[in-house]
Amino acid sequence: MIENNIIQSLGAGSGIDTRNLVTQLTAIERSAPQARIDTKTELRETQISDFGKIKSALSTFQSSVKALTQREGLFSKGASFTESDALIPTDLGTDIKAGTYKFEVTALAQSQSLSSAEFTSEDEAVGEGVLTFDFGQWSGASFTPDADATSATITIDSSNNSLKGMRDAINDADMGVTASIINNGSGFVLLMTAESGSKNQLHISAAETGGAPTNNDDSGLSRFAYTSELLADPMVTPSRLTQQQAGADATLIVNGLPINRSSNSVDDVVEGLTLDLLKESPGEIITVTVSDDV
Repeated sequence: MIENNIIQSLGAGSGIDTRNLVTQLTAIERSAPQARIDTKTELRETQISDFGKIKSALSTFQSSVKALTQREGLFSKGASFTESDALIPTDLGTDIKAGTYKFEVTALAQSQSLSSAEFTSEDEAVGEGVLTFDFGQWSGASFTPDADATSATITIDSSNNSLKGMRDAINDADMGVTASIINNGSGFVLLMTAESGSKNQLHISAAETGGAPTNNDDSGLSRFAYTSELLADPMVTPSRLTQQQAGADATLIVNGLPINRSSNSVDDVVEGLTLDLLKESPGEIITVTVSDDV
């Protein structure tokens, strides 16, 4: 259409390359709609990108505003405390209440430890059978089991009948008792250590293979028993377990209130405050002051 109109208006004798001019004009006419489409597409993509940036900025702003609506977002906690080698506050949570807390460490928690008689080597046989471990509290020769604790057992047979085998069996049982072999210079001693606290102490009974449990002789697995009957027996010989240290609770006074805990890491006395007890220091008052840091 365009081509015919131009040719007719210019004529063949005009000297103008009408056919080439028509071809170019036709190409322009055909490309114009696509150019307009490309321009619109580029505009929309730019708008979409801008909307994305706005959305991201609004999301960041929303998070900041939300933090300001919560107390822990606007206020952090600050604490000052008396310098002391008896107690150190190690963690300050956002749920702790502002105030002044006075602490006095009167005793540290400790673990019960029991040692065996001396053996000539780590590979010496200890006897076969089953050792049963109960957890609770000793008062003299009287033992009171902890109702919340579960008994545990280890089996000593031909595969682990040695001082080293017993050590590994106790440790592998993962029952809260750690066993180690100590060379004291004249022989090898098995040392068993319970978790700290007065209610985590050990009562150990032996059921020897091939007969009724005895717990009262000086040979075989009976040498690793630690029972009320043995403690009450004045004839107990050094071949049995010997208590090297009794289990005990940590005791401290908080704002005048006496409390006790089984561990020297205390996180449930003042909500949001964790304390590490390092040394007994009766009479020394450690003051911890907590305030909102705006």
